[in-house]
Amino acid sequence: GQSNQKWDDMLECLIKYKEEQRELAMKGLPENEKTEWEWDGNVPTTYKTASGKALGRWINNQRSAKSKGTLKSEREVRLVSTGLKWSVLSTNAWPDMMQELRMYVKEKTKDGQPWDGNVPTNYRIKGNTAPDGTEIDEDKNLGRWINRQRSLFQAGKLKKHRQVELEKIGLKWSVLSTTSWQVMYEALCQYAEMRKKEDPNLKWDGNVPANYKTPENPQKSLGRWVNRQRSAYAKNRLKEDFVEKLEKIGLRWSVHEKKVNGKVCTDTVKSSKTVSASPIPSTQSNGSSNVNSVPKAGIGGVTPPEKSGSSLPQPDQSTLTSSNTKKEDKAIVESNATLTQPSNDVPLAVKTES
Repeated sequence: GQSNQKWDDMLECLIKYKEEQRELAMKGLPENEKTEWEWDGNVPTTYKTASGKALGRWINNQRSAKSKGTLKSEREVRLVSTGLKWSVLSTNAWPDMMQELRMYVKEKTKDGQPWDGNVPTNYRIKGNTAPDGTEIDEDKNLGRWINRQRSLFQAGKLKKHRQVELEKIGLKWSVLSTTSWQVMYEALCQYAEMRKKEDPNLKWDGNVPANYKTPENPQKSLGRWVNRQRSAYAKNRLKEDFVEKLEKIGLRWSVHEKKVNGKVCTDTVKSSKTVSASPIPSTQSNGSSNVNSVPKAGIGGVTPPEKSGSSLPQPDQSTLTSSNTKKEDKAIVESNATLTQPSNDVPLAVKTES
């Protein structure tokens, strides 16, 4: 019938394809090597004849029928006689898989977005899945094929020209350098939004606990990821666009960061060589300041004398080298009483006696 005629036509296309491959391979080969040539038994999935017939997809259909036991024995014999293989190893299918990868990248970049350099492990070639959902050929799972190339590369066993070809198309050798950053960044954005909703002022403090993991399955160690970004930033190794994205959503680069007068600073006290901050007044449980417990500001944490002639304790040698005489000590206190505060982080209350 008509279906048989169509099948016979496609078989003729297969035979013609094999002969074309032989002719291409024979060019430039010495006579003694021409007899050793053998067809690899495969047709790239995307291959179409000059007349537009999808020979590659047709071959996949025959393999699918063979795996399900629905391929007529007479047809199976004729296909085997051409040298067709029912399962093609990834090494033999390199051109086919590279073409599939190019199609995948083209699909991912059609809206102008750059490719992230990765293919999900569970991604299957569209024409590689049978109607029942099973794979026609496991070796043609593009995601797993990409993982094998990465394994070969890490082991130093990937052929150089293949490495170059994959890098040229934009493949990343480490999964962590591909979708991981964007995926983790999106998880951080979700975390920030969650914290804002929980806060009365609708604000996020810019931090993630180091042991925090996202609730979905599989969980993402968001806290540790944030710490890695901070470490890379501190070493000036974080990409500028990553820095901008993280700062835009409000991430703090240090867990000690806080805002004073609209500017980012740290909780550490910036000390002057000659002036240091007095202890900050403690607050009692009723909210009032315990004035009596607050020493007056002085040099090196020393309380200035209330009256002339009173003894002055020895100043802190880490901040000031002083004379042992009372006169010189008092002169230092008086001369430094008018110094400007060394930092906006901790305001100083410098008081002098009239």
